[in-house]
This record gives sequence, C-alpha cells and structure tokens, in this order.
Amino acid sequence: MAILNNIKAALRISHDALNNDIQENIDAAIAEMIRLGIQEEKARNESDPAVLRAIKTYCQAMFTDNTSDMEKYFASWQYQLDCLRKTGAYSEKQEGS
Repeated sequence: MAILNNIKAALRISHDALNNDIQENIDAAIAEMIRLGIQEEKARNESDPAVLRAIKTYCQAMFTDNTSDMEKYFASWQYQLDCLRKTGAYSEKQEGS
C-alpha cells in the first residue's frame, strides 16, 4: 500500500477512484522487470530508490494524456530498466555463480 500512495503522489492523484488501475500498472512494471532479468526480490523492493524511480516512470508513461510526454517517460523507463539489468546487484544470478 505504501508504494501505491508513493506512486499516486508522483502522478499528482489524491483520490482513490484510480487505485485499482494504478496498482495494475505497478504490478505490470514489476512483472516486466522480472521478465527482463531483474531479481524478483529486487524488483519487489519498495524501498529501493532505483526500483521505485523506474516504477514511477512507468506509471507516469501510462497515465499521461500527452503523447510526447508518454514517449519521453517510456524511453526513460526503458533506459532505467537497461541500467538495472546491467547492474550485477539487480540482475538474475547465473547458475553456478
């Protein structure tokens, strides 16, 4: 629930009408991080600033009405994912490691 409130603040949403939609996007961002090789434990760590920033950026891309802004947020999301994947502390451990 803490991450939901954090994301709502980033989106400048103070009501609860979109809580389900926002939570679905949070879950989608986390699932995508895991799918792309970020350790599940890291992807679900709500207190990790890099992970939280990536989730916020993903949600900002999904909740903007401005196509130009959406493209910028999505490009930023992709860059952040790439950086996380390339950082050993976040990437999936290889067998035998």
